[in-house]
Amino acid sequence: MNKVALYILLVFIYLGIDRALVKNNHSNTTLRNPSFYRLYFPETPITVILVGQYTQGFFIPTYFHVYKVIHPVRSPYYKTIKVGRFLFEKGSSYLGMSLFRRDDFQREETIPMPPGDLFIGNKTYGDWGISFTQNQRIWDFKPEYRHLRKELGLENFEITYQFFRRKKIHHEREIPFYGIKKEFGSKGVIKDLHLTARFYQKKKARSFKKIILQYFPKPFQGREVQIHE
Repeated sequence: MNKVALYILLVFIYLGIDRALVKNNHSNTTLRNPSFYRLYFPETPITVILVGQYTQGFFIPTYFHVYKVIHPVRSPYYKTIKVGRFLFEKGSSYLGMSLFRRDDFQREETIPMPPGDLFIGNKTYGDWGISFTQNQRIWDFKPEYRHLRKELGLENFEITYQFFRRKKIHHEREIPFYGIKKEFGSKGVIKDLHLTARFYQKKKARSFKKIILQYFPKPFQGREVQIHE
């Protein structure tokens, strides 16, 4: 068998192994449309925040999103979901933002918004106070919900009534809201407050030479492997 034929054979063998590993580690279902978020997140009320995305696979990539799911009275958790390429590419702009929300009345929304969108302005979770230093109204969570500030990554962000009004306008126009000063989203600064290295990962593709040596070391032991990358 000549080198070219061997090389082609190894490529097809790796593709089979690569796809099998992805299928074994994750569900076969793929989220392709935001309207189907509700099938993956059945709880009420919740806000679902995109905290990371990555790909698996060398020649045929499989796309994944990592979400942080926040419920007002339960501990938050993380969920990794296989997504379509279009949703993956759109998500590259929305890291750290809420992409799905369901309120106490089962109303659902998929417009990308800052992570506290579900709770800010809802008198169940807090109320507006007065900031005498800035002479404007400031949102304050009730004592039993103040943990939400940390879980949402808003500990150092002052939630003003102006921010709330601007957010409402974007809701009415059904367009994403990145904050008055673009504080949110992949290019904002707020996302870093709750993203963690464990879940926010951009996996680098491994070289084909390293893959061959990992899965088929014996045929090449004791001699130099001539694989051109």
